[in-house]
Amino acid sequence: MKLFKRICASACAAALSVSMLSAVGASAHDYESLGVDAAAKATFFKNADAKTQLPIVSITTRNNSELILSKEEYTDCVVDVFGADEKYDLSEVSAGIKVRGNSSAYYGDPEKIKKNTVPYRIKFDKKQNMLGLNDGAKCKSWVLLKTDWNICANSIALRMGREIFDDTAFVSDSTYVHLYVNDKLQGTYLLCEQSQVNENRVNVTEPEKDYTGTDIGYYLELDNYATDEPDNPYISMDYEGATVKDVRGTERQFVPAEYSIKNDIYSTEQRDYIEKYLNNVFELIYRATEKNEFLALDENNDLVPSDYKSAEEAICAVMNIESVVDMYLLYEIVHDYDCGEGSFYMCVDFSENSATPKLQFTSPWDFNWAYNDSNTRYWAGAFCTTSFANQYGDRSNPWFILLAKQEWFHDLCTKKWIAESAAVKAAVAEERAVLTKYKTDINKKEPYGTDSAENTLKWVDKRLEWMDKTFTFHKHSYTTKVVAPTYDERGYTLHTCSECGDSYKDNYKSKLSRTSISKASVSGLKNKYYTGSAIKQTPVVKLGSKTLKAGTDYTVSYKNNKAVGTATVTITGRGDYTGSVTATFKICPKKTAIKKVTSPKTKQLKVTYSKVSGVTGYQITYSTSSKFTKKTTKSVNVSGTSKTIKKLTKGKKYYVKVRTYKTVGGVRYYSGYSKVLKVKVK
Repeated sequence: MKLFKRICASACAAALSVSMLSAVGASAHDYESLGVDAAAKATFFKNADAKTQLPIVSITTRNNSELILSKEEYTDCVVDVFGADEKYDLSEVSAGIKVRGNSSAYYGDPEKIKKNTVPYRIKFDKKQNMLGLNDGAKCKSWVLLKTDWNICANSIALRMGREIFDDTAFVSDSTYVHLYVNDKLQGTYLLCEQSQVNENRVNVTEPEKDYTGTDIGYYLELDNYATDEPDNPYISMDYEGATVKDVRGTERQFVPAEYSIKNDIYSTEQRDYIEKYLNNVFELIYRATEKNEFLALDENNDLVPSDYKSAEEAICAVMNIESVVDMYLLYEIVHDYDCGEGSFYMCVDFSENSATPKLQFTSPWDFNWAYNDSNTRYWAGAFCTTSFANQYGDRSNPWFILLAKQEWFHDLCTKKWIAESAAVKAAVAEERAVLTKYKTDINKKEPYGTDSAENTLKWVDKRLEWMDKTFTFHKHSYTTKVVAPTYDERGYTLHTCSECGDSYKDNYKSKLSRTSISKASVSGLKNKYYTGSAIKQTPVVKLGSKTLKAGTDYTVSYKNNKAVGTATVTITGRGDYTGSVTATFKICPKKTAIKKVTSPKTKQLKVTYSKVSGVTGYQITYSTSSKFTKKTTKSVNVSGTSKTIKKLTKGKKYYVKVRTYKTVGGVRYYSGYSKVLKVKVK
């Protein structure tokens, strides 16, 4: 009934009287105690109800204006629910509300919470059902998840999960609603159940207050935020420090993790007990799957030898394997990057009348980081890609990685998938129908919300095709591809089933090794004259008798190749070669030119030459021999551009040449000589 007639007539006219509230049992908060005009609120509800086909959840805080900013403290409120079947209406129900989530709640930053939509947790004063979820089960705590641009991310995952799990373990029921906070539309939210210990949700034994025994139920969350809160009880797992290969043949070491204890505990013994238990269960699975050692847990949950003959026997004795199969299939469909890092739940109950005596995977949750990348390969059962791990950390799920490559586990998954695949596909069709029905309402705050949702569902369609091919009983027909080793990666043989795409690798080949060029010869370098610009050359590089190719086998770099001095050439191997070798050449100062040579006086000659900038000086060499023999040759260094040389032999013919020089770091670098001129001395 869309016309909101269920606001009682008296509330439309004025606030309910105290006596009327007393007659029905007044709750802790109502409009009057929160300073809210009940009649104005009723009018608002009537108008809001007329604008949408979606059910409406309305939150009203003090003075119809108090902000909800805390992740730790509940804000007093009343909750109204209407717009669906009137039997699900809630009117002015007392509750508290707080912000929930981590990244989706901007890590509790109040300023960002003020400016953005965030998810919430409602806690009623008394148990209530909301919109008939979970067959009408009444609980105090409920969750409102914001949907953002990817409207259906959580809805479709939970919808498929309910079909896969059936009654194996708890999966939250959910429905789309319009959320109003103090009469302001927040947008389309997904109303869900709180993941918690509760007889209608995760049904494990809760200890009495201050009870310290270990024979209780435990509810655990694989939680990358476990250590953030000082009072949060958690346990640690190192996953045996194991290095294993996944179902795709990738080998990597498991990354340690923390698990938050979500139920109440009252002693260190309880924490230590569940930590030992969970680590021993994982060790049992690891040794069964990787070492073919089949152990058991004794009455103290210590590992002991057993008579089990297979990994399946040993593991099924300690795990509710159906819940593991169900969880694996769901996470394999959606490809949630966080399945090995956060919001991944399990439980076990050690009480006398336990309904969960084996470790059970339960409560699939938080699919905002899903539906990405290829939809035709293993994801949940494999390590995340190296590039993803380098950027965000390795969020792979060790439990799934150990089990996914076990043939017996794959067979169990296949049987379950064959039984449930039609129901899962029907759930996708149902999600599409809901999005179509409420398209206008959903898109009020996210104009392209249903378009984005359809893109997600198309990805899921393709993913389900892969699931059909992968989880089926057929004889694999493998094609073989040999991948050659490179200098960076090992080589291997890849076998891929042409029917289902299943693949594995074997026949690994070592990486190629590069040849060092540190002993290569470098030739072809010549001394050069200073030009004012960087000087490069074309070296000839040989390794043995082989001449290497520039750009393919090596690169060339230079140092000090502009100024007068010694330039260094570095040859660095590439491609098939590694290492480096260096060679040098000199950069000499520019030459000078003799202008004239005369004999101005008896036994003298005078030489004049052009000036060269930037040099230290000039060296004048003269000789009575045109061949400048050692005995007949002398040199003199000067700084100017002319020089008179005295005490020469009268009437002799002298040959003269000049060169420049520059001193760099204590080393003198010479230019070539000028042209030789001669003069007869007077």
